[in-house]
Amino acid sequence: MTDETDRDVPSPYPYICDLDEDGVLTIKIPYTEEWGYYSLFIARYALSNLKKYRKTGDEEYEEVFLTQVDFLCDDLVEKDGFAVWENDYSLPWYDFDEKPWVLGLGQGIGMRALIEAHEHTGESHYLKKAKKVLHSFDAEIEDGGVKYVDEEGYTWFEEYAIDPPPHVLNGFITILQSIDEFYDYTEEKKAEQLWEEGIKTIKDNLDRYDNGYWSLYDLHTFYPSTVKYHKMHVRQLKELYEDTGEKIFLNYAEKWEDYKDKRLNRVRKSLKRGFIHLRTKGVIGGLKRYHKLRKYRKKGN
Repeated sequence: MTDETDRDVPSPYPYICDLDEDGVLTIKIPYTEEWGYYSLFIARYALSNLKKYRKTGDEEYEEVFLTQVDFLCDDLVEKDGFAVWENDYSLPWYDFDEKPWVLGLGQGIGMRALIEAHEHTGESHYLKKAKKVLHSFDAEIEDGGVKYVDEEGYTWFEEYAIDPPPHVLNGFITILQSIDEFYDYTEEKKAEQLWEEGIKTIKDNLDRYDNGYWSLYDLHTFYPSTVKYHKMHVRQLKELYEDTGEKIFLNYAEKWEDYKDKRLNRVRKSLKRGFIHLRTKGVIGGLKRYHKLRKYRKKGN
């Protein structure tokens, strides 16, 4: 690992991040001593440096941006008509050990980074790669993509493309917004189709994320969201309302904003999260997970 602290390397909780010898962002894989690459954080790091370059004109930021997007291009795994970034480690918070798996959120933000690289440089290969990533949203999980079609015919774009699919709300919306950005940039009909399918799914299933006093993080664990993600849901739904004019998004945004302002709801949310954790992990399992996380964080500092 390098020690280039002047580059403002992000370390979003619970991950620990650093730069490899080539300047590419890496993560310390949760609960292990191993290091790997995570498309989501690499893409976000790329985009943040591009933003700094545009603001300051400092070519070091541009170099960091291009280093990340070039790695993303090289790291893509080609499938039948699409491409993905694969992860070869466990997903402990969903007790998922099958490898490799695909992070749909990384697909979306990575696609954004490739579009920005195309716009910034004019190099056609960035757009070609971005189009292959777009088609991962039209490929089902069992085929290596990130799409899941439920028994009622609704199309879900999974933040964590695993089985069973957790239907993470904030990830789904972020993916949709990435698809919309791709459409705005290219006017490609496939992106428009995927956007419309996803909007219908969220609109018709939004009530499932409302437990009467808080928003749910996903439809697998049914954890009430943390305050951070609850606020994100409110913001995202307001954005969807602006993009679509669908009043249901504004109604839920205002309803969930009202939930947030009631102290009792926050208490109920915390108690419910604790109850679900105890029910699924047990006291011993919960303590083991807690100590693993503390050990992981401590060794990374």
